[in-house]
Order: sequence, then C-alpha cells, then structure tokens
Amino acid sequence: MITIANFNTLEEAQQAQRMMEREGVESFIPDEISIGLVSPLFSSNSGVRLQVPEESEADAIRVLNQIFSIAD
Repeated sequence: MITIANFNTLEEAQQAQRMMEREGVESFIPDEISIGLVSPLFSSNSGVRLQVPEESEADAIRVLNQIFSIAD
C-alpha cells in the first residue's frame, strides 16, 4: 500500500474513499481506528492518510483529480 493523499479530517478521507470505491479502486485509511479512539478532532503532521495498492496508483490519481476538479 502507498499513501496517495493526506486529508485534514477523517470525513474528507472517507469521502475520497467512497469515490475510490465507486470507481472500483480499493483504498484504505490506516488512521481510521486510531482517530476514532482518540478524538474526532484528531490532528497530526501527516494528516489522515488514504492508501491504495501500488498497482492502483494511476487509477487513484485519476479519481483524486476528478474529486478536486469538482471541488474547484
């Protein structure tokens, strides 16, 4: 697994993860459980990581580009 993006909040990471799933790209939020245990206000230097298998990197980047072009 490689980190494809870092988000400010768990909700942002989960939204991106849902978009990945809709496009058939497997993804994982390794910080999801620890954030839930610590606090909804979790903050770290690296943010909330979204990871994908290395072989899905190109597809994941395509999905992220769609997400961010929609947000603009």
